Amino acid sequence: MPFAPLADLHEFAGLADDVRDGRRLMGDDAAVLFVDPTLGSGGGRVAPIYRGFCGFPAASTANNDRAFIAGLQEAWEAEGRQLWLLALEPGVLPDLGADPVQDAIVGSYEILELTFTRRPDAVTDFEIEIHAGRAPSITE
Repeated sequence: MPFAPLADLHEFAGLADDVRDGRRLMGDDAAVLFVDPTLGSGGGRVAPIYRGFCGFPAASTANNDRAFIAGLQEAWEAEGRQLWLLALEPGVLPDLGADPVQDAIVGSYEILELTFTRRPDAVTDFEIEIHAGRAPSITE
């Protein structure tokens, strides 16, 4: 199996620019909570990107209880942070009071095929859509 043709691949090329766009959307004072009822591949994988790359407090939860979210929001607002709720499915956000719903990251990125038993020998697309909504302040 030849590996050389894949040597120049830059996985997730363009993702850094898309994360920067999300940071501009949310502002430097953001705190990010990924609300994912199934806790699939969304928040668990992307929260560390926002935490490490943007310096936002970021977490992921399958608990979409408003009281639970309000507790996190109160703590982050006490630190001068604005809570943004993020989800793979945009319809989840209005139910939690997030408004307006906007695209935080929408993109298609090339990655090596995922394999366990052999070296990857192909490139595949990884598509992601993450939607964001600003949570209404609870301290105003």
